[in-house]
Amino acid sequence: MASSVVRRNKAYGNPIRICPQHPRKKIVSVCNTCGEQFVCLLCIAAAHTGHRLVETDDYLNVKKVSLSGLLVDSEAKIKTVDERVEKVQQYRADNKKILEHTIQTVESRGTELKAEIDKIIKDFTQRSKEVGEKNMEILEAIEKKLLSQLTDITAIVNKCKNALANDKNADMGSLEKSLRIENSRPFKPFPVLQLPSLIAEEDPAAQQLILFGSMNIKDWRLEIFDPNDDDLISDTSSSITGKSKLKATSVKAIASFRHVTQGRISTVAPTLDGKAWIVKGGGCEADLMLQSGDTKHTTVVESYLNILDLMVKADSTKTVLLCSDGTIRNILQTGKTNTMYRTKYPVTSLCESAEGGNIWFTQDDGKVVKYSRDGEISQTINTDPSGRKLFSMPIRVRVNRRTGDMVVIEDSLPRHVLIMDKRNNILFRFHGDLTLDERENHVEDGEGQGRTRFIPTAVCFDRNNNVIVCDIGSKSVMLVDRRGRATKSLWRDGNMPTSCGTQPNGDLWVGFSNGKLKVLRYLS
Repeated sequence: MASSVVRRNKAYGNPIRICPQHPRKKIVSVCNTCGEQFVCLLCIAAAHTGHRLVETDDYLNVKKVSLSGLLVDSEAKIKTVDERVEKVQQYRADNKKILEHTIQTVESRGTELKAEIDKIIKDFTQRSKEVGEKNMEILEAIEKKLLSQLTDITAIVNKCKNALANDKNADMGSLEKSLRIENSRPFKPFPVLQLPSLIAEEDPAAQQLILFGSMNIKDWRLEIFDPNDDDLISDTSSSITGKSKLKATSVKAIASFRHVTQGRISTVAPTLDGKAWIVKGGGCEADLMLQSGDTKHTTVVESYLNILDLMVKADSTKTVLLCSDGTIRNILQTGKTNTMYRTKYPVTSLCESAEGGNIWFTQDDGKVVKYSRDGEISQTINTDPSGRKLFSMPIRVRVNRRTGDMVVIEDSLPRHVLIMDKRNNILFRFHGDLTLDERENHVEDGEGQGRTRFIPTAVCFDRNNNVIVCDIGSKSVMLVDRRGRATKSLWRDGNMPTSCGTQPNGDLWVGFSNGKLKVLRYLS
């Protein structure tokens, strides 16, 4: 595209565009036939007769509108790149945390078996480090590429802004093309990393290697919710006594058994008749189990899916699954599942609404949403009635069918449990039994003071409208009343509680990270 010379009108200071071919003539049009070339009347008469011409002002107005629109897209692209950089940085931090936890688990278990298993400790530690270091190298390379892309697009955006501000018309065409190319550049999907963890065996009669455990390295899909995440970040070295202010209450374990898979129990959903649906974290099966530990019925979804959550309707007429592909499925009497609908955005948990029929979900984008029976979003919650933000990272939601109260686990630091009434007014935010100072200094809370971090993994309501909270930080099950008062410790035995649910008669089912299940009775 040929450029033009811009001069100022001496009387008014307005820009006059001079033809580069005929310096005494001003530009009047742009020739689209000749690649958006600026032309004067002499140019049109001599070399541009019959060409497609556009008046200069019209041409520049169109370009300004186009460039302004592209700038809006670029700002959104910059925000996305920034968010992905933050994600990678968080993945790096998570990778480091997982690596440290795995090594700590290996070393702790090695201490129990002392000198004769030193070789196994060294081998497992080295393998964990190798996996973690490889993950870090990959994540650093991704971050470097994203930052480079961010630099490139930012530079082009700044040039475009400068061109618009200083009326540099000659640059607009080329900048438009560059910006369009940069905005259309696709993101490469995050790679599949390796995730180290220790699979511990507890059979005392086995040989030393079996006693110690085996190394488990599984895929870590960065952009897919990992239902085993809570197990990975739990602080098993924390004290379970500390200076806790929780009061003990009279509780009886009326049933205790271990799930056949011996893995983390992610969901417990009791039924009206004393049974409960059990889901193992990261599994594709849901087992209907008796208090004796026997399995009455098993439902299986596709092997490449995980069951993220499960709910039983208040009248037990329907059992609904949430699968990792976003499908909401009803369990049929035959044991097979029927897809009801698919959520529009990634979700992590579900529960029945107080009015019945509708279902509440926690979404990955920091919202709690309600879906109608036909799979349409009917309500979204992320602020209270005054407009204040309620949560940033909700991972679990449960609703009291009698009062309409809602309890949500907030997984952003400092982790806590939020209780709201049916009008979304905050009743209280429960931070465990940590002090205000410990909550405000959440990055290091519990370190060096014999204290534990508060890491809630599951919540539910009991028949007296209290809230039950499972905390793997203190390895305890807590009872909190509707106003956040009268906090009591229902159960603490050294195992990490990861799921809970109450029966209509008040009995509480609790699932643990090692596959154990207990039925507790604390209400007369």
